[in-house]
Order: sequence, then C-alpha cells, then structure tokens
Amino acid sequence: MAWVRATRLIARELDLPVASALAEPMPVWLSELISLWRLRESDVLTFNYDPLVECAFETMRLWDSRAGVHTSSGAHS
Repeated sequence: MAWVRATRLIARELDLPVASALAEPMPVWLSELISLWRLRESDVLTFNYDPLVECAFETMRLWDSRAGVHTSSGAHS
C-alpha cells in the first residue's frame, strides 16, 4: 500500500507542472538535446512519472534516413 500511496503523491505533485510545460512551445534546448541523443544513437532511460522527454520526442517526429520514415516513441531503429 505504501507504494500506491507514494505513486499517487508523485502524480499529484507532477500533474500541474507537466500540463503547464506541455502547454508551452518546446524549449530550444530540449529539441537540441533530443536531436543530439538521436544523432549519437544514445540509450536514454526515462521514468513514467515524467513524460516530458517522451512527449517532446513524439512531437519532433524525427526522420530516420535508414528506414525512410519518421520515428515516434518506441520506434528507434
């Protein structure tokens, strides 16, 4: 039960700041960081309670020249 309670507390604390961040245009530094990760084919670990990186990646829809398609989250080749 402690884990469930902790998870709910984290979600409650992050819901408003995450919604506020997603309502604004993506900061240049974030798109540059994600582009660099993509260019270097970096392995990146994120956590479900902080969806900003996943949302930014999905928004950018980066081009995969090897596959000839746009990538989206979970579709890194």
